[in-house]
Amino acid sequence: MATAQVNDKLIVVARIGAPHGVKGDLKLQVFSESTDILDFEQFYISLNKTWQPLSNFSIKPLGNQYVIHFNDCQDRDLAKRYVNAELAVPREELSELESGYYWTDLEGLKVVNIEGIDLGVVDHVMETGANDVLVLKGQSERLIPYIKHVIKKVDLANGLIVVDWGADY
Repeated sequence: MATAQVNDKLIVVARIGAPHGVKGDLKLQVFSESTDILDFEQFYISLNKTWQPLSNFSIKPLGNQYVIHFNDCQDRDLAKRYVNAELAVPREELSELESGYYWTDLEGLKVVNIEGIDLGVVDHVMETGANDVLVLKGQSERLIPYIKHVIKKVDLANGLIVVDWGADY
């Protein structure tokens, strides 16, 4: 699951997209794969770089996607102020995984290649069409595809990811 860590308590689960229709609905890009967005109880929204509890809104399915509607927005022009805002939920609302981890669990982990060379620290995970990508910060920014033959080991307990990736890539 692709998520971004907001802080120790809030996890980004969606980003608000373009207006949909003329009555103030907005498309919702949902990052959660393990929990239906409709199952979350409390949302927070990032507006003006601050997190605020979200109320007076509704989320509804639209085919295999979702739209969000804010009660104070009855037309698409008013709704545009929410475009690109992020929605987060408290970490404890995320379901426990039987195996694996959330992308947010990878943020801050040290990444070394199979030769033991330090490649940086995971800043975030980025979704692309083909596969997810680890974005590392270090001496320079690195992009490492999150695919089976590259990611050799994820050790959450020791804060380490081992990859088959050259230091000069």
